[in-house]
Amino acid sequence: MKNFDRITGSAMHGVSRRKFLHFVAKSLAFIASVPFVDRFFRNEKSIHASAADALRGAPDMAVKVKKGARTLLKNGYIVDGSGTRGFNGSLLFNGGTIEKIFREGEEISFEGNSLDCDGHVIAPGFIDAHSHMDRYLPVKGHDNLKMPFTAQGITTFIAGNCGYGAAGYKRNSEHMDKVGFVTKDLYDVKWYTMEKYFQVVKGVGMSHNMMVFVGHGTTRASIRGFDPSPLTPSEMKEMLALLEETMDQGACGVSLGLQYEPGIFADTAELREVAKLVKKKTRFYPCISGPIRRSRGAIRSAQ
Repeated sequence: MKNFDRITGSAMHGVSRRKFLHFVAKSLAFIASVPFVDRFFRNEKSIHASAADALRGAPDMAVKVKKGARTLLKNGYIVDGSGTRGFNGSLLFNGGTIEKIFREGEEISFEGNSLDCDGHVIAPGFIDAHSHMDRYLPVKGHDNLKMPFTAQGITTFIAGNCGYGAAGYKRNSEHMDKVGFVTKDLYDVKWYTMEKYFQVVKGVGMSHNMMVFVGHGTTRASIRGFDPSPLTPSEMKEMLALLEETMDQGACGVSLGLQYEPGIFADTAELREVAKLVKKKTRFYPCISGPIRRSRGAIRSAQ
């Protein structure tokens, strides 16, 4: 310990071996990251310059298309999503239907609008496979929350992840503050069922396609808040009934968030019952974060 004190100096005097090793590990991690950080900042200007050059003089991509109007996206790089190599060409669509794809050099003759896509990629909309936009699509206006995804090419959300769903709650629950806390500054949750949720979203106006999970955590919280004790038999029956009803109304499965309240309080027996229900409904059962081994064991037990 004398050598140890001599090396570390008075600033580290009296520090336990565990804390010292933790300090050394953090220091080594920082030193190891220095080359990467240096490369990042050295390249940052050139990256931004390249992006600016690519966008300079680009056509305005906001196009209003009349229903049934034919529009040509011309001179773009077409990536069709099939996994095959992309190619230069043009795409003609009529309303919501792709009418024809032209390879570079093919003769094009049509009546309608055209948009020069030189320097841009023409591709199917991207899918955001882990989203929480089910919480924000019911917000009227606030395009700043939605349009950035469109600008990135995202047209479909897979939402309701991490055990936090937008519906599937106990009617007149006294724990709605535990359910709607994520968006309490934007709107109040005034629905319980997925059917009513879809009505609200359609009334506001759908900006994107969306597939949603019902959240195990939010359904559980609507029944007994964040109480960590195991569910009673009657509470378990009520929760499973709500999850099943919500899937019957359009939810694609049940999501888990076993690192967060109240999912962290669910024991293996509870997860096994949920897994059996999901299997019966032939839906999805994603586990996001937390002790994944518990959900794997529950899934194996349900098979």
